[in-house]
Amino acid sequence: MADDVRNLALGRPYTMSPAPNYRLCTDPEDRTQLTDGEHAGPDMFWAQAAAVGWATSNPIQIIVDLGAVKPVDGVVWSTASRLNAGVHWPTVIAAVSDDGTMYRIVGQMAAAPIANQDPTREYRQAMRLTGLRTRARFVMLFVIPGGPYAFSDEIEVLAGSHEPDRVEMTGRAFRPEEFRSYIGLMRQRAWLPKQCVRLAERARAEAGMAARRGDDGTAAQLRRAEAGLRQLAGHIPALALDARALRDARREVAGLCAEINSSLRPGAPYVVWEHDPWAPLSPLEVPPGDHGGLTRLEVHAAANEYSSAAVTVTNLTRAPMVLTARLEDLRGERATVGADDVCLRRVEFVEAATGELIADALPRLDRRGLRLGAGETSQIWLTLPKRRLPAGDYRGRLLLQPTGADAPRAVTIVLRVYPIELPDDMSLQTYNWAYVRTFPLVRGLEEEAVADLFAHYTNTFVFSGRDVPWPQFDAQDQGTIDFASHDENLELHRSAREISWFWSFHDGERPDAGRFGADYLSPAWKERFAWWLREWVAHLGDLGYGYDDFFMYPFDETLCERFGDLAQFIKEVDPHLRVFADPTSHDTRERIEAIAPYIDVWCPHLFSFEKRADDVELMRAHGEKLWTYACSGPAKALSPHAYYRLMMWKAWRRGFAGCGFWAYADAGWGGSDAWDDFDGTRHDFAVIYAGRNAPPRVPRDEAIIPSKRWEAWREGIEDYELMRAIDEAARRAEANGEADRAASLRASLDNAVEAGLASEDDAGAMESARRRLLKTLATAS
Repeated sequence: MADDVRNLALGRPYTMSPAPNYRLCTDPEDRTQLTDGEHAGPDMFWAQAAAVGWATSNPIQIIVDLGAVKPVDGVVWSTASRLNAGVHWPTVIAAVSDDGTMYRIVGQMAAAPIANQDPTREYRQAMRLTGLRTRARFVMLFVIPGGPYAFSDEIEVLAGSHEPDRVEMTGRAFRPEEFRSYIGLMRQRAWLPKQCVRLAERARAEAGMAARRGDDGTAAQLRRAEAGLRQLAGHIPALALDARALRDARREVAGLCAEINSSLRPGAPYVVWEHDPWAPLSPLEVPPGDHGGLTRLEVHAAANEYSSAAVTVTNLTRAPMVLTARLEDLRGERATVGADDVCLRRVEFVEAATGELIADALPRLDRRGLRLGAGETSQIWLTLPKRRLPAGDYRGRLLLQPTGADAPRAVTIVLRVYPIELPDDMSLQTYNWAYVRTFPLVRGLEEEAVADLFAHYTNTFVFSGRDVPWPQFDAQDQGTIDFASHDENLELHRSAREISWFWSFHDGERPDAGRFGADYLSPAWKERFAWWLREWVAHLGDLGYGYDDFFMYPFDETLCERFGDLAQFIKEVDPHLRVFADPTSHDTRERIEAIAPYIDVWCPHLFSFEKRADDVELMRAHGEKLWTYACSGPAKALSPHAYYRLMMWKAWRRGFAGCGFWAYADAGWGGSDAWDDFDGTRHDFAVIYAGRNAPPRVPRDEAIIPSKRWEAWREGIEDYELMRAIDEAARRAEANGEADRAASLRASLDNAVEAGLASEDDAGAMESARRRLLKTLATAS
């Protein structure tokens, strides 16, 4: 801040919702540090007490009380970013109020662009909004994080030299609790112009091609659509934040999209086309101009695996359309896949925390069919069943028919099954912190959720601290343990390969939250803890669980000294009891070396250790198992292909034997609606949706509705099994003295994996690489 500009916020009180929660910088002084005039020092921004931080909190509301109505000329939000740590630049919206009851938005701050931003480097900015010439006693900042974290070390409100009484307050007034819906309209208003520009560019390209082939009429029609879209792109940002106005604007955009499509396919009411199932899809699309319509769709699979396919449909008219779909049996020479065995679903677009509409939810296609608004695009999704099928081609037709049409359009579906059989029990350890008795999203649906998890190859389960059988001690220091709830949970997950319990210990003065009634690791604490742990392990033995069936997970995402001391003591109590650790980027080599003798199951964060191969090898050398996981967001905006499916390809290449993500059913600790990414303090991580709170347009006949991300995860596990099978074939060849054949198999495997990972944005390249795996394995069998 310049010396001659007074900071009205200096020393003033403020409120924050939600409360700061980032563990490395959260302290009691957070309530004053944002207006104390002190900035963070040169060390890592979010590890300093001077900073205030939020993790997985979206949005964040801060209200500064200036004490009296004063002239305001600007607002400053000081922050930092480092991309590889998940810390992105936020968006900050400022609003002002005289009375703290009704607010008016005065502007929005965004970070200044940084050319070629180094993802490993920390950058700092004082994001500014100036020239406001407004007035306020209360200044509200509405912070929308650009990723899972948001940080600041100072807020400034810059004084103006104007008379506050002469300021004319304009714009819609709203209460703080209304801000979410207001922001929702802002997101729509931001999303629509992007679609206009994208569609206008496509119309321009198609017009150029039409002109070159001498089709002046089509070129002129496309140029008119382009002009209309560009006009809308400039007009929409100036629209009032009114739901009806934005609905009308969307209809105009969709109508112009339909005009582009109808000019490229005159007379056709709709087009059926092929679009990669895992690639991004907008409800407003222009199919490839040279696409004559999809007539045949091939799916390549091993026997006994699930497969996914999608048929994309675009309404070319300005009127709504409903298509019904019917699948015939897929018939082969030696077997048939019945139509009833194939699950037909449709794509439902949901809004992600980024403001984008994402083709993600996959509700069943019911008698209502697939409804397409004017000019809109969607997909019919086929989930082919896991059955032991003889090798060969299985053919049938998918029949699509708009309401009122005389005849259906047929797409031939070919399922090509290779002479390879995947096992029922996958080799990869898979987990996703399902917490089916903890997350509200699946409360009351525990049995359905566990069945869904097993159907998606989840074989390793982490239970939350609520499922730990904590002890109770009386005044005479006698302990008791109630195992009733614990045992019910075990019975619910009886088919799991391995189980664990997260103890929720933390790196603080009372890591165990006082559960053992004594100072942490004091003699009294150790005596109680040792008794409890031995009793628990003995009870598990009575239930038939051996040491290979379970492990313990005391601390999360830290290798702190307190964890190291506890891990050492656990091994003193019971040397056979396995301990789990999931280190992240702040866990140094020294921390790993210190705790390594006591860790059995290592699960380093995938992206934090991408460039720390030596540290990963140290874990491999000391541990019994080496797994990995990821925990990125906003989850709905993550690529089903690049984030979920390719995680298994990366795990294979780096030698991880387990793979997981956060989290199967996380729609918030207090939230049960995965359809709304904005109803809690942060975005949802869940890969499923609940039928019971689905929007009215979505069928509610399923308790649990999958997403594209969840289906991609399952297919990635099957991909991993193909890689493992080729590797096993190479080992057998080597054992039989067939060195050349073993080398050939390994070369084919390595080349396919590298090809699949070469471009994370190209799901088609991965599919081609997968077919190479199938062919290699078929030859090796």
